[in-house]
Amino acid sequence: MISKKRTFLCLLFLGMSLPLLAQWESRNNNIYNTNSGFVGIGTSTPAQELDVNGSIQAKKLELLDLNRGHSNGDRLRLYRDDPRSDYALLKLQLGDENQAEFQIGYVDWQTQEWVKSFSIHNNNTIQLGNNAGDSKMVGRIGNNRTFGFHINRWGGKYEWTIGSANGDLSMMYLERNINGRILFSVNGQVHAKQIRVNLDYAAPDYVFHKDYNLRPLSEVESFINQHHHLPEIPSGKTLETEGINVADMEMSLLKKVEELTLYMISVNKELDQLKKEKASLLHRIEQLENKK
Repeated sequence: MISKKRTFLCLLFLGMSLPLLAQWESRNNNIYNTNSGFVGIGTSTPAQELDVNGSIQAKKLELLDLNRGHSNGDRLRLYRDDPRSDYALLKLQLGDENQAEFQIGYVDWQTQEWVKSFSIHNNNTIQLGNNAGDSKMVGRIGNNRTFGFHINRWGGKYEWTIGSANGDLSMMYLERNINGRILFSVNGQVHAKQIRVNLDYAAPDYVFHKDYNLRPLSEVESFINQHHHLPEIPSGKTLETEGINVADMEMSLLKKVEELTLYMISVNKELDQLKKEKASLLHRIEQLENKK
């Protein structure tokens, strides 16, 4: 009687457990669940296909889109690598070519659209902002080992290229915006080995043309006595309040040097003439004394 009861209980337990065991299947080295519901670990109310209430330990996490296919190698992987002893490396693989991008952003609560705020592209570009209308910075490491970025803001475009082959600043370029605002300002010292300034007007070599109207020195003296600075040179007060335009000041000073050279040439000619006249006068005096 007892043996029949035990047999009945075993059959009852087996009948109840078969539906549960049937949800898991084993094929080759794979174990999978045929249940269409969610799997919970550490929770009895899983909210996703796999819901873990705790920590997950893994060496590699791979993300795929079954709708796009996975045969072309465009894999998204986050995994750990240990290239040498005591050196842990975390890698993020974005496909197998430069047509891939890592984005950080948010979903707009009104439009439910994805808004990109930061992205890294496989073509060596780092971008802040979502589109061309935003304030953004784009940087690229070029084949010549340079780093450059441009900021697009307020409708104006600024470009700044820095050569970094040896870690030193080698080139900088700022494009003038439509409103002509100051694009680059330094509140401090600037130290450089060489500075080159491009001119958008003619250099003052025209001073040496024969038709140049050189001011008489008496006119220059009168101007100095009245204004206390050279003609065509800003006053000291103007320079103190407005600063110095390097190109304009250099060209103005070069013009004054060239004018001064013409004055010296003129004075030298007059001196030569006076020397000749003096020599002639001494010669006549000597002749008169010899006749006595």
